[in-house]
Amino acid sequence: MKSTGRLLAMVKPERFLTPGNPTGLTGLLTHPAPRSQLLYLYSSTLDKLSKLPEYSVYRQSAEAITKQRLSVIEKTKPPGYEEWEQRAKQRISDHPNVFGKDREPSSIFASASITQGKDPRDIQWDGMK
Repeated sequence: MKSTGRLLAMVKPERFLTPGNPTGLTGLLTHPAPRSQLLYLYSSTLDKLSKLPEYSVYRQSAEAITKQRLSVIEKTKPPGYEEWEQRAKQRISDHPNVFGKDREPSSIFASASITQGKDPRDIQWDGMK
């Protein structure tokens, strides 16, 4: 038990919370923007669940779980979030033609089409090099 406690005491949390770092599961890296992605996924899940009949037990239980998780994410705001939100709103209002609005979830999410090069982690080795 002592050796486990000593190993856990050496773990630095910031090492795991930075984008692109390993999660401890082979091939699975941390998401670069987990909060915004979770907000989008939970909102779109609630939007899709609203199409099911209200008396459906599946809809009721899935909505309850999703709303509870969404409330946790909405309550938890990272440090510096308010400043970032002000800068983002200013950027969107300065360039309305660049940003569009996704129509899928009930709330509004800004999206921009950014083309980037291929991620070297996604390239498969063909055995030739």
